[in-house]
Amino acid sequence: MKRILTVVVVLSLVAAVLVLPAPAFAWGRGGFHHGGGHFFGGFAVGAFTGLALGAAFAPIYAYPAPVYAYPTPVYVAPPPPAVWYYCRSAGAYHPYVPSCPEPWVPVLAQ
Repeated sequence: MKRILTVVVVLSLVAAVLVLPAPAFAWGRGGFHHGGGHFFGGFAVGAFTGLALGAAFAPIYAYPAPVYAYPTPVYVAPPPPAVWYYCRSAGAYHPYVPSCPEPWVPVLAQ
C-alpha cells in the first residue's frame, strides 16, 4: 500500500511540474493571452491528485465471512420388519386370536 501511495504521489508531482509552468508560455504573438488551457491542466492535476490520495486513504471495511447453518442430519433407524404371530391350533393370527395354547409362530407380513 505504501509503495502504491508513493508512486501516485510522485506521478502527481511530476504531472504538476509539467503542467503548472503553462502560464509562463502565455506570451504569444502580440502580447499576453489569457487562455483557459493552463487553468484546466492545473485543475486536472489537482483533481487527479485529490482522487488518488482520497482512494489511497479510504477506509477498508473487512466484512465477516458468511456463515451457513445447515440443518443437522437426522438418522432414522429403518422400521423393523412387520411380523404377525400365528397360532397353529386356532388357525388364525394375533390380534384376531387373543391367546394361543402353544407358542406363537412369527410370520413376516406380506
